[in-house]
Amino acid sequence: MKASLGARWATIGPFESYHLGGGPGGIRHMFEHLGANLTGGDSGVTEADVERLIADVERTYGAGPEAYASLTAERDRKQLAVNAAVNN
Repeated sequence: MKASLGARWATIGPFESYHLGGGPGGIRHMFEHLGANLTGGDSGVTEADVERLIADVERTYGAGPEAYASLTAERDRKQLAVNAAVNN
């Protein structure tokens, strides 16, 4: 947790982490594959809620392969810096 998710959320937060977790397809791709598990049951989350979230994340962080490459490079730089500081 300290060397991965904790440092990642501390530097880029959960929404950018989820966005990058979807690969070049971003958070939209993630929801296409995991969405039913995230919105099912009694969550009260609608398809409109999901689409609004996706649109907000894409507007905030960008979308597509170029945005993904840039964001992952910056995420890795930040996470390595945090890990180096913690391990010194």
